Amino acid sequence: GFMKYIDLLMNYNQQNPEPLRILALNITQSDDISRIPGYQHFPELMERIRQLFENKLSPRGSVQEIRMFIHSFNFLIITLLGSSTYAAQVQGMDPAGDQYRTWVKDTLGFLFLPRLREIINPSDAGTRRKK
Repeated sequence: GFMKYIDLLMNYNQQNPEPLRILALNITQSDDISRIPGYQHFPELMERIRQLFENKLSPRGSVQEIRMFIHSFNFLIITLLGSSTYAAQVQGMDPAGDQYRTWVKDTLGFLFLPRLREIINPSDAGTRRKK
């Protein structure tokens, strides 16, 4: 389900790139994050995502671990999709191309899927890691 979620995020971003572009652009430009357009909705959204994550998946990590997971994932999404032109061109890829899309999905899966497995089912994660 996690990789499908990534696909859905990328599909949505492809059709509606402005929200992540605005976040990516403004996060680096402001010393006062409350001045970022629409920022007042961002902490609330992150908290709703955390609550949904906890309600649907019953993770076995602490609230702090869950927040680290969710925030890190979303901050990387903002960077990789909101500033895709930069991230893709650094690697010699077309930001609108399938190669970059595949790279983003593979990278997010590589970085976050093992930790997600640990959070959801700690005993199963150790078994998968050894394989």
